[in-house]
Amino acid sequence: MQISPNPSRAIVATPRRNGTSAVECAVVLPLMLTIAIGCTDFARAIHVDIAVTNCARAGSDYAATNRFTSDTRSSWVEEITAIATEEASTIPDFDDSKFSVEVTDTPLGDRVLVSVTCNYRFERVVAWPGLPSNIELTHTVAMTQYQ
Repeated sequence: MQISPNPSRAIVATPRRNGTSAVECAVVLPLMLTIAIGCTDFARAIHVDIAVTNCARAGSDYAATNRFTSDTRSSWVEEITAIATEEASTIPDFDDSKFSVEVTDTPLGDRVLVSVTCNYRFERVVAWPGLPSNIELTHTVAMTQYQ
């Protein structure tokens, strides 16, 4: 009987598995890339949705703090639109043609309820089967004028 000089390092014969890891990578990599790109696309949509929400808030904040008359209503709406568009310019790859602002005012006695609706057409990076390539992101904020 022959004793190994180092008993903790016993020699064990293992079957050779050439190429196993390459096959596993080829099977798993497309799935992992699909999940990563899908998560990135979803995160972009959430980011743009938050930016659209901020646009509506910024416009309605201006609308609530600045009164208008029948003579100054058009310039008031233009200023609200400019403020909302400026806030929207923080969206990566912002396209002004995909963005719209709608302002409505409803009299409530001596005050006015102002609603600012911002809409942005978001385009996804990848055309996923069964899902639309464009998503309309809309947010409305309503405030009562207090000044």
